[in-house]
Amino acid sequence: MPNVFQNFLNQVTSGYKEADKRLGGWLPGGGTASPVTRVVQPVKNAVKFANVRDTALIPVLDRGLAAGVVPPVAGMYARFLSGTSKPLTELPPALQAEIPGAYASATTPKRILNPEWETALQTKTKEKLTQIEDPTIARMFAINDLNAAKIPQYISSQEVINKNGNVPIGQRDYRSGSVLSESLGRFWVDPTTKEIKDRYDFNYYTPEYIGPSMRDPVAGLQMLKEGNPRGAIPLADALGLIKPGAGYEIKAPLR
Repeated sequence: MPNVFQNFLNQVTSGYKEADKRLGGWLPGGGTASPVTRVVQPVKNAVKFANVRDTALIPVLDRGLAAGVVPPVAGMYARFLSGTSKPLTELPPALQAEIPGAYASATTPKRILNPEWETALQTKTKEKLTQIEDPTIARMFAINDLNAAKIPQYISSQEVINKNGNVPIGQRDYRSGSVLSESLGRFWVDPTTKEIKDRYDFNYYTPEYIGPSMRDPVAGLQMLKEGNPRGAIPLADALGLIKPGAGYEIKAPLR
């Protein structure tokens, strides 16, 4: 099977350029400046594969991922860029092979990032954004508030397991360079059913916080030229495929 991610990325890039051409150079970096509102709907209409995404593209991609013929990191990222919210229910063999070792490490008591702190940070950042327009500064003030409230940023992993009922697995639980790092990142495993639970999204592309350049397609094209796949996000955003907060649930059995 061809590299689905590269094909998808090529479609996003060429689709953006073609849309700019058809719209008379209105898109950012394409020609005459124009308000974004004038181009969003036409571009959406131009990307026809989005209409059959969940019934055609995603099932084929998922079968390729489950069979191990689609590279897991690229395939899961392409899935995100498509804008689907359809859950991923089978994980690639490369991930399945590394999860047992990570799970064994995660059940060993240690101090980890407090999930409640993360949730509080998102809430507080959103609150600050009503007063401060810059998301980076808003997030900084939110962290200061959490520190003042003495909400612990790190707690015992066993405490998290007792509260949540699931085992949290993070970067410290698998080897450096593991395929898990660029695919699942941090995730949960139900100790009883061994179901893997996660949400594939990016903390720098949310309604509460949008990282620099994440909605700038010109910067996105430059990042791709430099070999940074993160540049595909602002392109997919400009095409109307995704918006801040995009992502999909992962609910898959450990095989």
